[in-house]
Amino acid sequence: MADSSSLTTVRSDSIAARPATTMTIAVTVSTIGALAGLLASGAPPAVSAAIALTVPAAAIDIRQRRIPNAAVSASAVVLVAGGVAGLLQGAPTHAPGAVAGAATMCAPLLLIHLWSPTAMGFGDVKLALVLGAALGVVAVPLALAALALAAGGTSLVGIVRRSPTMPFGPGLVGGAIVAATSHPLWIGSVSAAVSGSA
Repeated sequence: MADSSSLTTVRSDSIAARPATTMTIAVTVSTIGALAGLLASGAPPAVSAAIALTVPAAAIDIRQRRIPNAAVSASAVVLVAGGVAGLLQGAPTHAPGAVAGAATMCAPLLLIHLWSPTAMGFGDVKLALVLGAALGVVAVPLALAALALAAGGTSLVGIVRRSPTMPFGPGLVGGAIVAATSHPLWIGSVSAAVSGSA
């Protein structure tokens, strides 16, 4: 007959494993959902994949308050590979937009990090660099929109939860996804407004 203490250990281990399994499933579904939404919005495949690949980084930031380099690097590799593949097929380069988007989204966070590393981790800076570059491929203003959404959303969650500190990675990823998926709507509205005033 099994020892009661060993049964208790097995049960506690299986219970402890459930949240991790649930989290893995949730992150996987969220990543696939983000990828599908980005592709449906008309974002280029490499941009869509690069942004979607940062969803696990946001989940890790929520649980561990850190953004793993592996997730950010994978996103950057996909984005660069997509750009190179496009050039080989004769597509115009999106490098200027990527650089401008990266600078737009990353520079403010880098300044905050240099001023107070405890207020803004360098992982957030690197994540913003990659997300900004991806958004800049589509339209540079999306990087600014994503940063504004990230700051506003994170602040709102912090107020609701009454927490003085909040992980910023989820806000950056969420802001990038919202900005990228909604860009056809507001870019179309801006274009219509400009055409109407001309």
